[in-house]
Amino acid sequence: MLSRPWLLLSVVLLAAPVQVDAQPINAWIGAGVGPGVLPDLPEREQSEDGLSALTGALFASIERGRAVLTLRSAVAAEYAGDQAYDAGVLVGVGGGGPMRHLSIGAGIALVGVVSDDDGLRLLGGLGGVDRPPDRTTTLGLPFEVQAFVKGRHVGLGLYGFVNLNREASFGGVTLALVLGRMP
Repeated sequence: MLSRPWLLLSVVLLAAPVQVDAQPINAWIGAGVGPGVLPDLPEREQSEDGLSALTGALFASIERGRAVLTLRSAVAAEYAGDQAYDAGVLVGVGGGGPMRHLSIGAGIALVGVVSDDDGLRLLGGLGGVDRPPDRTTTLGLPFEVQAFVKGRHVGLGLYGFVNLNREASFGGVTLALVLGRMP
């Protein structure tokens, strides 16, 4: 006897119109390069201007409403051979207008640090004695700022990032090209 009211209620609930959230989902990918900072590893001296590294970033973001989810990989590399890089997931908030976008985010990342005394390893070890570099892996706290002007499917702007970790915190600002459906 009790099963019939529950059956009737189930039929009514399943037949009721479902309201779909009208907020569109926007998604874009981006890549950029620019100057950055890779603080002193034990045997290195920082340059006087504080910008000691070339940085790069690849990122993919999804935004619904004001919530932004980003997958990113960033790197800071010195000419001398030291490198720090991450791969992380960040969440944040975003907004903007018809021609601009701004978002900030934070998350968690896996960080790799390579301390290479020989330098120039990417060019075939031209920097001297060929010893294997010291490699370390740790967890880090990545932060990002995305600021760009945009058209319907293409944007250009700045992607700033920092990764705070116990081995070699690093950061940079890149000039980034962005492609996709943007808010």
